[in-house]
Parts: sequence; C-alpha cells; structure tokens
Amino acid sequence: MLRIYLNKKLNRLEKQIIIDKNRELLPVGNMKWTGSKVSAVEFGYALHTSLTINRGNTDIKDIMQFIEIFFNIDLGDYYRTYIAIRRRKKDRTEFLNSLIDGLIKKWTMIMKMDS
Repeated sequence: MLRIYLNKKLNRLEKQIIIDKNRELLPVGNMKWTGSKVSAVEFGYALHTSLTINRGNTDIKDIMQFIEIFFNIDLGDYYRTYIAIRRRKKDRTEFLNSLIDGLIKKWTMIMKMDS
C-alpha cells in the first residue's frame, strides 16, 4: 500500500519535472488553466475527436500532455475523467457549450455596438 502511494507520488513528481522542462521551451507567457480539470479534459478530447491536429494523426496522450505543459495543469487520470464526462446525464459537452455561448454573446455585443 505504501509502495503504491509512493510510486504515484514519484510519478507525479517526475511528470511535473517533464512539464516544467518542456514549458520552458514554449515561446509564450505564463499561461495557466484556471478552469476545472474536467473542462480541460473535455477540451482535449474535443480536439482529438475533431481531427484538427495533424489531420487526426495525434494520440490523445500527446494532446493531453500538450495541454498539461502549455497550460501548466496536471490532468491526472484523464481517461477516468473522460468516462465521467460520457456518463453525464444533463450536458455531456458542458465546457464546449459554455465556449459557444460566450462567443455568441461577444458577437452579439459587437453587433449592437456596430448598429
């Protein structure tokens, strides 16, 4: 039991070191994901299923690792989170719908200002 716990902690630490090293190579400022981990996972799977990265020839693991590095977030067991998202009863694409709603509101405001 203790060995499993320590191995998980060690894996997390090693993963964070890799994320920090790769993050230094990115030519961006200090971008940090401030939404929930569930939203980040939903975003990653949406990118994967849309086939818009490398014409769909990208593994979900690579997309999730990129999100972790770029946005400085540890997604943990993202597959388990994905299963929970799939089991949602009310709104399976809650985060994506919030993105759409926000964009439509922005366009509506701009159109009102232009009138």
